[in-house]
Amino acid sequence: MIALVPVNVTTTSPVEIGGDSGKFELDLPFRSCVPAGCLAAAELSKEQLPALRASVKAAAQLTLVDASGKSATLQISLRGLDQALDAYFKSRDKQN
Repeated sequence: MIALVPVNVTTTSPVEIGGDSGKFELDLPFRSCVPAGCLAAAELSKEQLPALRASVKAAAQLTLVDASGKSATLQISLRGLDQALDAYFKSRDKQN
């Protein structure tokens, strides 16, 4: 999973994505920054996928720490994520 966030963030703290009353939580460490923003990414484990899929209809939160040290939480939608995961795994299975 990859998150592109504004450049005015503290890159020592990971981006956190969570939702569905704590049923899933992901930490995305920062990988790099470009003029358009900073990229945080992490591989999803097999254990995380069912909880993430079960949460696609619920609201999720993305939390980051800005350059001043303040935590900021944004509501995000996971709409379409289930279909995207299905397409990804179908494509990956065809390649193998």
